Amino acid sequence: MTTILVLMRAALAMTVALAAILILPALAQAMSGMQMALDGHRVMISKDVGDERWAIIYDMDDHTAMGNVFFPSGGPPAFVWCMQTGDDGNSDPRQVRMMFACYGADRCSVDPCSSDEWRFIRDVSLPGGFFMPPHMSGPGMMSGSGMPE
Repeated sequence: MTTILVLMRAALAMTVALAAILILPALAQAMSGMQMALDGHRVMISKDVGDERWAIIYDMDDHTAMGNVFFPSGGPPAFVWCMQTGDDGNSDPRQVRMMFACYGADRCSVDPCSSDEWRFIRDVSLPGGFFMPPHMSGPGMMSGSGMPE
């Protein structure tokens, strides 16, 4: 599959995710699985977003999210990497809007892989709650600025 098609699929996946998060939060929450890594600095997230499976890791130290989006039609997953570029300053860690610049790439077909294979997808805004288990709230995971501690 060409890079353009993968990027288009990843952009569509991000759009579907945003719609599901904003319109169907109960459905997205009901189908999610999350776990804090042993080091306490990363959150592993596996969520059904629409008809896709998102398997990503949010790193609270470098403010990046990376992982795969799996499509119901099968085929190779989309590889996605997003860097947090800011937030809206909301002090509620679940409600803060976190802004990301997101990139996508095809699977590596020739060794060594190159960072030149990554292409900008789009800017994305997600609520802080997307990266938090249902029971987690308060300053234990995120600071008052909305940026991870």
